[in-house]
Amino acid sequence: MQPEDATMKLLNRFKDSSAVSFLVLLAVLVSMLGMANYMNERESVQGFWRSRMAALSLSDRLRQTSDDLTRMVRLYAVTGDPVYREYFDEILAIRNGEAPRPVNYFTTPYWDIVLNSNERFGEPGPAIPIRTLAARAGMLEEENALLQQAEDASNALAVIENEIMEVIAAGIEAADGDYLLEGDTLVAMQRLHSQEYHGAKAEVMSNLAELGTNVRATFGEARQRLVALSTSSMRDNIVLLALTLALVAVDLWVQWRRKGLKAALESRARGIGLVAAVLAFALIVLSLSLFTNFLRDQPAVSRTISERVAAREFSDSLRQTSDDLTRMARLYAVTGEARYREYFDEILDIRNGIAPRPPGYFDLPYWDIVLDTGARPAGEGGQTVAIRALANNAGL
Repeated sequence: MQPEDATMKLLNRFKDSSAVSFLVLLAVLVSMLGMANYMNERESVQGFWRSRMAALSLSDRLRQTSDDLTRMVRLYAVTGDPVYREYFDEILAIRNGEAPRPVNYFTTPYWDIVLNSNERFGEPGPAIPIRTLAARAGMLEEENALLQQAEDASNALAVIENEIMEVIAAGIEAADGDYLLEGDTLVAMQRLHSQEYHGAKAEVMSNLAELGTNVRATFGEARQRLVALSTSSMRDNIVLLALTLALVAVDLWVQWRRKGLKAALESRARGIGLVAAVLAFALIVLSLSLFTNFLRDQPAVSRTISERVAAREFSDSLRQTSDDLTRMARLYAVTGEARYREYFDEILDIRNGIAPRPPGYFDLPYWDIVLDTGARPAGEGGQTVAIRALANNAGL
């Protein structure tokens, strides 16, 4: 077959270029569907990311309420002041959704401020149980289970605490206003510092520590999913762009061979083919631009997210250290046991970078386990780094 015959045969196949126009429009449609799928998948990944942050937040909230309950029952046992029992009941009611939760309740050291000023602050918010907050947060099933186990353990501890407060209340009534720590009230107060109590408290914190570890492990997964999604979408759109340009080129070449270049351009300008090509080209270039910008900005976005997580964990670690110091000082004052003074000094030395920080120190309920078992849970060794240096290293 002569080359000229082959060319004419191809031209005859494309006498009506509506097939090419249809293919170009199909490329537009596929690109639009790809963009919609990308946006849906991206929103899904971002929703998963938000659920990770919510899970960490809820874990921290439950831990804080458990610590607040412990603090109030111990203050009540030592002082006999009924205001601390009122605070205890209010904390439990807020957590269970039986009383309105003040605005900014979890974003401020609410009960520290109340203890200092003797006044509540903030407008009352909705009364929502912490389990409902967890259900709304989109947490994974196993994460929800750990949170519920921690809350169940905290509720079981609250039963013990209420038993102790009943003994204290009876002692206050019997003393006719002259409350003394002796007899049953002394035994009740000591129960708050017993191995029974430390073990029950460690049960709460161990579940929350496991939840935190599991959630942190999923942050990298979410980041990888988002990057893989954008890379795949960009590759697909490059293929679509190349295909569209090839189809447009074939269409123009066929028309040029049939009618000449000027007539071909005029014909395409009047037809749907050029419009489809322009739409496809514009849409695909826009898609490529979005994906390219995301891939370009992704390292900075990842750094920002990592810094936010680091800032949250640093703040939580510093607050936990402060709570641990307060706890050891109170235990030492109440019991006179030298080990609590030793624990106090050790916590301070670790925070200031004078003593090595044990592995997993901030990931475990470290001092709850020590109080429960009398042994360090993570072994010896670790880095000797002041907490301020950790903040600087995290880029805060």
